[in-house]
Order: sequence, then structure tokens, then C-alpha cells
Amino acid sequence: MKLLKLLLLLCLMHSVYSSAQTIEWGAVDKESAAPDLIWDEGGSFYTNSYVKTALYTNLAEFTLARYENMTKVAEGKIQRKLETGKGGVFGNFCLNGKLVVVLMQTEKTSESFYYQLYDKTCKAIGEPVLIAEFQLEDSKRDRGYFTYELSQNKKFLLVEYLKKGRKGEQDNLMFKVFNSEFSLIQEGEYQTAENLNNSVLTNEGEYVIGVATNKKNEKGKEINQLESYQIKFFKGGQENEFTVDLSDKAHANFKIYNTNSNQLVLLGNFYDERSKKNGYCFSILDLAKNKETKWVYCNPNLDAKNEYIREVSLDNEGSLIVLVEQFFEKWIQSSNGNNSTSYSYETAYVFKMKEDGNAEWVVKLPKRQYSINDGGIAGSLMGYSLNNTYYLFFNDDLRNYASTGEFLNPKEVEVCGNRKGKTGFVKVEIDLKSGEFKRELMLKPDVQPLFVIPFYCEVNYDRNEMLVFFRDRKEEQYGVMKF
Repeated sequence: MKLLKLLLLLCLMHSVYSSAQTIEWGAVDKESAAPDLIWDEGGSFYTNSYVKTALYTNLAEFTLARYENMTKVAEGKIQRKLETGKGGVFGNFCLNGKLVVVLMQTEKTSESFYYQLYDKTCKAIGEPVLIAEFQLEDSKRDRGYFTYELSQNKKFLLVEYLKKGRKGEQDNLMFKVFNSEFSLIQEGEYQTAENLNNSVLTNEGEYVIGVATNKKNEKGKEINQLESYQIKFFKGGQENEFTVDLSDKAHANFKIYNTNSNQLVLLGNFYDERSKKNGYCFSILDLAKNKETKWVYCNPNLDAKNEYIREVSLDNEGSLIVLVEQFFEKWIQSSNGNNSTSYSYETAYVFKMKEDGNAEWVVKLPKRQYSINDGGIAGSLMGYSLNNTYYLFFNDDLRNYASTGEFLNPKEVEVCGNRKGKTGFVKVEIDLKSGEFKRELMLKPDVQPLFVIPFYCEVNYDRNEMLVFFRDRKEEQYGVMKF
């Protein structure tokens, strides 16, 4: 998430085409340092913005600020001087009303990660607490693996990191689970000789991993076909497992998705003997019974290439809703040595799976979002579900819409490249029962072209809000969308 310092409101205004959602705007910042935005309880939030050089400097100095009702109420700094190595901020989040900043320190042959708590006045609480430390065999090896995530109810914290084995030894995946009081409630390790496919943290603090074992060809080399797939559950120091039945499902490659319910969704791709994807499959597991309750194969005939699954969810009736988007990343090498990377987010699809494996409906959303050397920050889309309706939002070129905001449905959509005054904020409403949908402009820039950054937006279902973040070069603006 990215945000800004609060200044006097400038003259940037937006023409609103749709009133189903309303946005309460903050001010526009013309001197942003690309800060992170961390949403706290009750709609308040923090920003964490670096004020010196990039990450991993010997002196990492960052500015913290807390906002309540879109007004800055406190400000502070993160200062950490290291005697050796380099350091910086790895990430931030809020847990149980406290701001948590994850700090990292890297040496030639080791990496360490700490968490530091801050109160609502942006002052540090105590000293940084070490949560992960591991040795690297030598400086030429890849840096270590470290990640964290919160449970969906934001009551538990999961930390994962890789402990590399010595030569001839296996690597181990280490995990720790903390509760909302930052007490360590479980930890463990798992050898990674088998393919660790994915992991999630449930709302009960249960650590779940998927272990995939692939088939091997006659030469003993692994191929893109599953031989077995196990779900392992870790809770209270106990380990349980459940094996997914792969009878007649040998061409699946599963990935775990957690839903808002007490069920776990496994969604995978099916491949034919030529390793060409020819459909999707999903299993729904009952976490309480460690039992598979449903399995469906589906080929929605999307006519898509290089598609990525962006979101998997269950509607009010327990049917699976899948959001898929085409994405292309290309490295461009020029003759003068000025190399660049392009990012292209193209047509998105939303489909609903039926019990018999057919798609009950498929919604196709043609779009072309293209940029170079910016990480593709303005591409893709974001959204939320409410009352059996799926809402999606993204940037699009204004030439694809009438003056009334209605989508023109051209044979070929115009490319959205974040050009000045050419980018609009689009809303799509999909009825999850019928698949009927409406696509239109929600906001059109009248003065200056701020475009939404989908990856920095965040949904808060408890408050029926989505924090939205807009940006153009050095200008930034945030708002809270009510729904």
C-alpha cells in the first residue's frame, strides 16, 4: 500500500458516473516518497515512508505517521544504525491494534529478521525482537527465503523461512505461528525434499501446507504430472495429514486457496500428455473433518494465453467463483544497451463452476494495460464481493467509453498506458447468480490524471470499506470507498 503526507486539498476533482459506491477523498500530495499504507482497526491507518536512500543502507531512516478520520494525528521515525551489514524495512502490518514493522539485516553469509512494535503515537515499544535468523553457505548463493502473512481474521501471524542445508543435505522449511498478543503458539520445520506447493494460515491459527509429489519419466526426471498430493495440518504441536485422491486426476497441479469460510479450496490446472493446460479442477476440504467434500473438473474455454488465477472465492451458495487474468512480462534488449522490461495486463475472465464441471457462466473483460520499467504497478484489477455481487475496479483508456461512461465494447480495445488525461477508473458489477454484468466509468479525471494502483488497495469487510490509492508520477491521493 502506498500513501502520502496530508496537505491542503488541491483542485483535482473527479466526475462521478456511478453512485453505488462513494469515495471519501484525502488530500493530494505532490512530494510523495512512495510510502507504504497500513490499515489499522476502525478505518485508521499508518504510513511508512523512506526519507533517505533505498532499502539496505547502513542507516535506514523512515517516517511513520498515523491518520484518524483522514487527519494526521501522530508522526515518528524508524532509525536503526547497524554496526555491520545492511538493513532496512522488510514490511509492515497491524495486529491487535499495534503497528508491526518487520526489519531485516543482511550480512555476507547470514540474514536476520526482527519485528518492532509501535504505539498509536508512532513511538517504538521496547527493542526489536528476533523472529528468524539463518546462515547462508557463501555470499554467491541466492539470498534466503523469508515471508509472513496474517490470517484472514487478522488474529494470527505466520512466519516462514528456509534453512538451507549444507552440501549434500536437504533444505528445511521453518515456520512459526504467533497469536494476537505476539506469543509464539507453535513452531516447527519440514524437510523440502518433496515439493512444497503452498501454505495458508487459518482463522484458528492452524498452519496448513500442501505437499506435491510429481511423477517421474523413464529417465528419473520429474514431469508436470502429480503422483500424490498431501495436505498437512499443524496445530498445538500436532501434525495431521490428508491425501487428495488423484484417481483419474493425474494431470493436476494443485495450489491451496483459503476462503472466508471454514473450508479450504484446492484449485489446480489440468495438463494433457503434451503438458498443455486443458482445464481447471478444484477440491473443497472440510477443515474440521479433514475430508474432501467436493471435487469438480472444469474447462471454461477461456481462449486465453498465459493466464494467472487472481482470486478464488465461494459465493453464498457455495459455488466457486474464479478470477483469471492474462499477464505478460517481457525483457526488451535494445541495440544501444538501454534494456527495459514491459508489463502487459490483458483480458480478465470471471467464471462460476457448476457441480457437473461446466462453467455456469463466463464473463470476459477485454482490456490492455501496458507499461515499461515501472513494475506494472497500474495494471491488473481489484475488487470485493457483496450481496452476491462481484465488484471489480481497474484503469482503462477513456477512448473505450462513451461520454456517458458506458463501455463501447470495441472490436479491439485501446491500450491503457497511463497517458496524461487519458486514463479512467472503471467499475464492473457482476451478478453472481446470473453472470449478467455492467461495465462503466466510475471516475474520470478532469484536471490531472491520477490512476489507481490496484495492488495497494485493501478491502475491509468488517467496515464495508475499500481503501483506494491513486497516483501519477509524484502525485498521490487516497480515498475510502464505502459499500
